Formats: sequence, C-alpha cells, structure tokens
Amino acid sequence: VWSEGSGRRENLEIHDILSRGAFPQYIDCAWNLLVLTRDEHRFFHDHGWSMFLEKYPHLKEKVDLAFRKAGYKTPDTFFLAA
Repeated sequence: VWSEGSGRRENLEIHDILSRGAFPQYIDCAWNLLVLTRDEHRFFHDHGWSMFLEKYPHLKEKVDLAFRKAGYKTPDTFFLAA
C-alpha cells in the first residue's frame, strides 16, 4: 500500500474525500477513500481542496468522481451550496 498523493509507503492514513460528518452514507465506499501520508493528510486539512489538488493534480479526477457520485459537480460546487 502506498500514498495516492506521493507514492510513499510510510505513515499512511485513510482520508475520506466526502467527509464522514456530511456524508455518513459513504463511509465504507472505496471510491470515497484516499490513502495519504500523514503529512499529505495534514496538508489537506490545513489548506483545503483547491491547494491540495494544485499540489496533487493527478487526484483531481478521483476527487471529482466522488463529489459527482454525491450529486455535486466538483468540491467547489459543494462548498458553494453549503
């Protein structure tokens, strides 16, 4: 197993693309999960989707797919609707 962000294998954590609080129905869905290093996970929580996807653009398609499955076009449309 390795980070989907960097390919590293140490200090891995699971990140829910759609938060557990807002979307508990997707907690166990594989398409809603990213494997990240602890530092990448912290970077996401410190900076949000825009900066995270700027740093890891190869994850944009997976993230956008998860939001589309929940009825949103992109992470941006979810936050605009909130």
